[in-house]
Amino acid sequence: MITLTHVGEGIRFFIRRVRVGLFGIRKYDGNVNYICQQIVEGCWNKQKGYFMVSSGHYCEFYSRDFGWCTSALLGVGASYKSKVRKSLEYALSVFEKVGGIHVAINPNGRAFNFPNYDSIDSIAYIFRSLRLLGDVDLILEFFDFLQGEITRCCGFIDSKTGLVRKDMRFSSMKDYSLRKSSCYDNCCIGLLFSEIDLINKLFKKSSKKISLNNPFSNYNYKKLLNEHFWTGNYFLNDLSGDNTVCGDANIYPFWFEIFDGKNKDKKMLQTVIKSIEKKGLDKPLPLMYNSKFDDKEHNMIFLEWFVPGWERNSIWSMMGMKYIELVSFVDKKKALRMLDLYAVKIKEYKNFIELYDSKGTGRAFSSLFYHADGNMLWAGMYLDLVKKLRR
Repeated sequence: MITLTHVGEGIRFFIRRVRVGLFGIRKYDGNVNYICQQIVEGCWNKQKGYFMVSSGHYCEFYSRDFGWCTSALLGVGASYKSKVRKSLEYALSVFEKVGGIHVAINPNGRAFNFPNYDSIDSIAYIFRSLRLLGDVDLILEFFDFLQGEITRCCGFIDSKTGLVRKDMRFSSMKDYSLRKSSCYDNCCIGLLFSEIDLINKLFKKSSKKISLNNPFSNYNYKKLLNEHFWTGNYFLNDLSGDNTVCGDANIYPFWFEIFDGKNKDKKMLQTVIKSIEKKGLDKPLPLMYNSKFDDKEHNMIFLEWFVPGWERNSIWSMMGMKYIELVSFVDKKKALRMLDLYAVKIKEYKNFIELYDSKGTGRAFSSLFYHADGNMLWAGMYLDLVKKLRR
């Protein structure tokens, strides 16, 4: 499960942890928006031509994080469109050479998964980013490779049910957690199904007589999520019998637009928000993976020892941005109050911090071996929310 690439990543992260302990996280000048603008600009790797997750220790390409930010990057500035394209071209060139889409590409250009398993969400996010960019020529350049990745994903699902297989481990969001057919991974298969169809519509619109084969068209993922994960108040974490309310399981069905939180499924979203609030996952800032009272419900890989609480009840900024967007569909004033809380933290640190501790102190997450990164590309999501909610 652990490779030399992973060891190298860990050493690099620890060296930066020591450096941050001695000198602190970089501080940017200016108001909140200008701080975030500088951070996004600083995440552009001029030498290799791609967006890094951060200019801190995540100075590398992550399919997942890039996919989270693509829409925001395209929304906050027209100048970023060419950089989004270059990032995708760079990543796909590397992935094609190694025979598959991976979680990340390290600073030396080596593709890897963490943990060392196939990654459903990385594949789905690359397809989503390609569709959002809308560059048909780029998709055609990698058409055969992309079709091969679709075919590879067929092996990740139970052909009888359409659900992600329980007997397989995947590199995924909350990657330290041991889950069986997680709601999040099933949402990602549903997202991939949708993105394939939307890309085919791009082909049709551009008069290209070609289309990607969609082997998932026989399955209705909204129906599957309703039947297997929806409890009436929230979505289950996975199919292991775990009944806890988890942040990721309850934002992605809506953020991926499998469920329509703006209109048709608005009442469902309101119910989910109430369940999240009841568990306190949005306090003092959104959003935690799960409540501190539910810690014992989750099994984690041994590496969590180095970062206790990392993917349990710490506060993750990228999930916070998505949650605020969803809350805005039902209560814009509440969403703006949450956004203001993040503005306070950005002012305090003069940076956009990766995650905050689980003790409710509002401090950047820190353990003996790891310190939360700063300079995150996720700052683009904050800027996009400001643009959407304050107009």
